[in-house]
Amino acid sequence: MLERAIDAIVNLNAAFTNIRLYPPTSAIITKSIDSVCSILQGIFEQEETVDFAESEGSLTISGRKLNEKDNKRPQVISFIQLMLRHGIRNIVFKKGLGKGETINFLGVLNFKPEDLRKEGGIQKVMSEKEIKNIVVNQGQEVAPAGEQGAKYPGDVTKTETNKAPDREHLQHIKEGIESIIKGEERAFRDRLVMQALPRTVSDLMAHGKEKTADVILQRLGNGLLNENVAVRGEASLTFARIGAKLISERRMAEMIKHSLKLVKWIRLETVMLPAYKHISNQLLLISRYLIMNRRFAEAAVILKPFRMISTGELNKEESIKTFSEAALREMAKEDILALLSNVFQTDRNGPGDQARELLVILGSGSSGEPERKAVSPAEVEMAESKQGQAEDEFAGRMSLIDDYVKNKDTDGASKLLFEMIVRYSAEKDFEKAEGLRDKLMDVNPMALSEIIKSGEIIEEAKTKAIDQAHLTLWARLYNNLTKEETSTLFFAMKSIRFDAGYTIFKKGDHDSRLYFINKGRIKLVLKQGDQEVIAKELKQGDMLGEDAFFSLSLSTITAITLSPVELSYLEKDVLAKWELKSYGIEPKLHDYYLRIKRVENSNGAKISEKRVHGRISVTGKIRVQFMDAAGYPAGEPVTGAISDISQGGMSFYINIKKEKITKLFIEPRLNVKFSLVVNGAQHGFDQNGTMVAAIPHYYDYSIHVKFDERLDKQVIDGLRKTNDSGEGDLDLLIES
Repeated sequence: MLERAIDAIVNLNAAFTNIRLYPPTSAIITKSIDSVCSILQGIFEQEETVDFAESEGSLTISGRKLNEKDNKRPQVISFIQLMLRHGIRNIVFKKGLGKGETINFLGVLNFKPEDLRKEGGIQKVMSEKEIKNIVVNQGQEVAPAGEQGAKYPGDVTKTETNKAPDREHLQHIKEGIESIIKGEERAFRDRLVMQALPRTVSDLMAHGKEKTADVILQRLGNGLLNENVAVRGEASLTFARIGAKLISERRMAEMIKHSLKLVKWIRLETVMLPAYKHISNQLLLISRYLIMNRRFAEAAVILKPFRMISTGELNKEESIKTFSEAALREMAKEDILALLSNVFQTDRNGPGDQARELLVILGSGSSGEPERKAVSPAEVEMAESKQGQAEDEFAGRMSLIDDYVKNKDTDGASKLLFEMIVRYSAEKDFEKAEGLRDKLMDVNPMALSEIIKSGEIIEEAKTKAIDQAHLTLWARLYNNLTKEETSTLFFAMKSIRFDAGYTIFKKGDHDSRLYFINKGRIKLVLKQGDQEVIAKELKQGDMLGEDAFFSLSLSTITAITLSPVELSYLEKDVLAKWELKSYGIEPKLHDYYLRIKRVENSNGAKISEKRVHGRISVTGKIRVQFMDAAGYPAGEPVTGAISDISQGGMSFYINIKKEKITKLFIEPRLNVKFSLVVNGAQHGFDQNGTMVAAIPHYYDYSIHVKFDERLDKQVIDGLRKTNDSGEGDLDLLIES
C-alpha cells in the first residue's frame, strides 16, 4: 500500500502542476486526474481510507512513517511544502472519492493561503464545493508512527474489527520466529511457523526493520543447505512464498540481494523438491531484469548453474536436468539475445565480454537469435570511444544539475535540463528526454515555459521518428487513435524476427504478448486425436495472441512460422502503464481486434476446435480454494457460481479483484468442491485442477479449469439426463 500511496503523491503533484498550466478542459488535466483516481481506487480496494500526515517535516501514510530515502523524494518534499503552506496537518482520502471532488480539491489547493482565509478557511471552502470524501486536519485514526512497529501475522490493532486470533496460536508463531532468528532448527519442521514467515518478512521490510528481515532470510538460507531433506523442503517452500510476495511488491533489490543463497541451493540440491521449479522461475525473472538493466555479470552468476546442470557438469537427476535445459531455452528470447548480441558487437571489453559469457551460457542456434554482423577492430574502438564519452558527458551534466540545485540556482538547472531535453529528443533517446522533463518539473515547477515547450519538442520528435510504413500497414488501427495515443502505442512496441519453422508458442504456454505480423506467414495448429491440423493461416496485417493479452489465459493453440517473419509485439504489462497515463488506448486496440474478428468470422475464417468433452450447462454453488506450487492453500476459500461442466473440466463465476486474480494466475492451481444431483442421488466432488483462463465479466471473472483427473463418464451421462429433465440443483459442499 505504501508504494501505491507514494505513486499517488507523485501523480497528485503532476496533476496540481498541470491544473496551473492548462485550461480545465485540457486532455492533459483529464489524464492527470484519471491517473490519481486510478491509483487511489486501487488502494480503496484494500483500505477504506488513506491518510497523509505531516509530522516534524516528514510524511506518514496511514500511520506508517516513510523511510529517509522516500522522505527525500522531490515529489514528497513538494507535497509536504504544499500542506504546510495551507496549514494542513493531514489529508484523508475516503473510499467513494470521484474525479469531480479530486479536481475541486486540487483547485482549492491552487488558492493562495490568504485568499482561503478571506473565504473562511480551507475547510469552509471545501464544504461549499461539496468535497465530502477528502478531509483535512482530521484527528488521526491510527496509532502514531512511533507506536507502530512491525507486526507478526495475526497481530490485531485497535482499528481492526475481526475477532482476535487465539493468543496461544500467536504466541506459538512468535516463539517459532524468534527461534529461527536465534539460529535454532526446530521451527523449520513447524509448518504453522513457516507459513507465517512470508507475511512477517514483508511487514518487517515495510516498517523499516530490514536488518531483522535479513537475519530471518539468512537463517532460511542456512535451512536450504541442511542435510535433512524435510528441512530443505520447508525452507525452500517458504523462500518461494517470500520471493513471490517480494516480486509482486516490486522489491527486486531485496530479491537480488538474497538471490545468491538460492543460486547456491540450486547448485547443491539433488532432489526435485516441490519449490524447485518455483524458485528457479523466480531466479530466471531476476536474471531477465538484470540483463535488461545491463547488469550482465550478476545475471551470469545466477544462470551459470543452470548451464552446468544442462551440460552434465553438475550431476543431477534427469528431471532437474530436463528442467534446466527448458529454463535456458525460455531465457533465450529474441529481445534478450538481441540486446546481448548488440553489446557484444559494439563493446568487446567489459560489458561486451560479459554479454559474450551470457550468450555462451544461453547457448546458440536459437532460430529467434539475430544474425551477428562482423565488426572490425576500428569500428569497435570507435564505438567504445563514443559510448564512453556519451556516458561520461551525461553523468557530468547530471552532477552539474545537482550542484545547481544544492546552491539553489534553479534557473541554471532549468536551462541545462532544457538543453539536454532538446538534445536527447533530437537523438531519439525519448526515455532520457522524458526522464529529464520529469526532473525539470521536480526541480523548478514554476518554469512553465520550459516545461510546456519541452513537452512539445519531445512529442514533435516522436512524431518524426515514427515509421510511416508501419503506420500505413496498420492504418485502420492508428486512424482511431489521437496523435498522443499513436506515439504511445508505436513506442511501446518491440520488434522480433523468427526463421521458418519456429514455434512462437505452444498450446498451454503462458505467452501473454500481443503480436502484429508485419511480414511473413504463421500457421495455427490444433491437435485432434494424434493428428495436428492447421486451423488457420495468418499473414501480414493479422494479429496473434489477443486472448492471452486482453484476458488471463493460457495459449489455446500452437503458432508456428511458415516463412521468415517480422513481428511487432506488446508486452502485457504495458496495459497497467496505460491505465495510469494512456487509458484510451486499450479499449480502442481491443475494439480493433474485435472488428477484425467479426470480419474473419463473416468470411468463414473462424477457428473451430472440436471439444474433447462436451459441456453441460448447470447452475449452483462451488467452493474454490486457490493453491500454491506445493499444493498448500493460498488465502481463504471463495464461493462461486457454476456455469458449465464436462468430463475434463468446468467453468464458474467468482467475484474477485483484478489484482488478486492476476497474481493467482502466476501459479494457477486450485481445488474445487461442489455437489451434483445425478439421477435423483446427490454426489459430492473434490477436484484439483489448473486454471486455464480467467475472463472478466463486469464485476465477476469467469474461471475455466482443466481437471487433473477426469470425472467418471457415467456420472456425466447421468448429469446430462438429469439436466435435460430439469431436476437437480448444485449446492455448496460444506466441510464439517
